[in-house]
Amino acid sequence: MDQRQELNYNRKKYKYPTRYDVEQTLGQFAKREFVEDYAKLRGIFITKATRVQLADKLSRFFYDDDDIEEIRDVAYKTSRTQTLSGFTVKLEEGAGLVESIRTSLTNNEFDDHVTVGPLVKSKNRDDEFTCEVSYISKKPGRIEFLQEESRSFNLVVRKLSAVEYDVLTVGNKATDDSVCKKIVKKSVKRRGKIVSLSVDDLTTPQTISFFDDLASDGIQNEWKLLEVCQLVLRKGEEEEDIEIAPANELLGISQAVLDGDNLRGNSFVKQTEKSGYRFISMTYRFEHVSKPCIIDIKAEFKLRPKVFVIDIIQYYEIEGVEAERIAKDMEPSFKYEVKDKLWNSSRRIFKAVKKKEINPTTKVTNAHSR
Repeated sequence: MDQRQELNYNRKKYKYPTRYDVEQTLGQFAKREFVEDYAKLRGIFITKATRVQLADKLSRFFYDDDDIEEIRDVAYKTSRTQTLSGFTVKLEEGAGLVESIRTSLTNNEFDDHVTVGPLVKSKNRDDEFTCEVSYISKKPGRIEFLQEESRSFNLVVRKLSAVEYDVLTVGNKATDDSVCKKIVKKSVKRRGKIVSLSVDDLTTPQTISFFDDLASDGIQNEWKLLEVCQLVLRKGEEEEDIEIAPANELLGISQAVLDGDNLRGNSFVKQTEKSGYRFISMTYRFEHVSKPCIIDIKAEFKLRPKVFVIDIIQYYEIEGVEAERIAKDMEPSFKYEVKDKLWNSSRRIFKAVKKKEINPTTKVTNAHSR
């Protein structure tokens, strides 16, 4: 297993991974179900073994490049979800955003590790264009085998006016948004301005108002809020400064939102605000008003990189006479539709909240009517 062999991957040559790399990847990153199936498909049967023990045994065998790529792929997909983020582009003069991206693509102006596909009109909307972007993401770590990853996402452009565009990043990681921004910046050069939803542009009271309004005015026409599943707060700029609201406090927060009460009147929220904590993430549970399904959807201001993302955490279908909740995969177009609606509401509510002068010591009126 220590033999070193050259492999072609992502336009670069890589040495065959060490036994340690394979053992750590299977034992720490891949799910047990995959590890067991991976072994069985190759005629390897080990009974009464933990995942770590099984990984140790599997690491002693020699695999071809397809086997190795399968291990790499599942290690990344294990923690992968589909997120939606975005920003607005305001152009000063010259060609539109779609034409600018196409020109940059023709002139080969993008980075070598980034591949931008043709920008084509969407099938469902006349004002929407989309393309696939792939790139190589480099990440430091002990496991050399996992230090480079081939990633992809969809870039979506919507024309809002003659000089203003919405750009969406439909991908899996917050870093996809950073690559998307670089593509747009290279395309418009100095003619445009990128406007993002940044938590740094909101005061502490405004972050509370933002998530409060999003709960009751985000996707309410077709979905009914059941509860707030999670609330994450941050006091500083480091990961260690993050706090998660206790489950017993979420009951009061959920009830306040459902009753149409201002969240800043909640005792727990009052205390966190006085202590300097800002709302940075909230996960909502919604039930569809006409379809037998439920979603857990998260709105989050990520720290590194700084980007606002929408992510559907779980999808359930309600089945049987006892209305049993069954976790299932959500149909991709339906998933995109829901996230897109919450994104548009987030942008609208963010603008409204940002304009409000909210006194930390006074009660405020929400940006929408309850």
